[in-house]
Amino acid sequence: MELEEKLELRRVITIFQPNQKFYNNSIYIEQHDVGIVNGKAVLCAGRPLEKSTISAMAKTVLINSDTPGYLPANLLSYSDKVDIKMLWWVPAQKRKLFFHKNTGIPSGDAHIPAMLFYVKNATLCAYALKRKRRPLLSTRVY
Repeated sequence: MELEEKLELRRVITIFQPNQKFYNNSIYIEQHDVGIVNGKAVLCAGRPLEKSTISAMAKTVLINSDTPGYLPANLLSYSDKVDIKMLWWVPAQKRKLFFHKNTGIPSGDAHIPAMLFYVKNATLCAYALKRKRRPLLSTRVY
């Protein structure tokens, strides 16, 4: 299932701050539920966001200070400082593999091991894992 199929717009957070530079450094944050009217998303009335809610959201969404926005659970590391680097894994799964008829290899279902992927700029590295759970720093790769 694609990420877009799993996520729905449910709430919007608005941040208000003074338009004068260095004025009080205060901000006001509110949360709006999103309703559907005539098939279109509409912002509902806002309500203040409490510090405890902001703290809980930060713990849920952010892995570390280098990471922007929503992070899926299988993303192990992300950095966009100097180079873009990303490390993620996928669990073992049964997948449909397709081969060109000229290879003589029949297309069909295959068991794929857990995989670890690393991207640095335009280079992708892929490694197989024996471990069926989220990898640790000590996990061997093949």
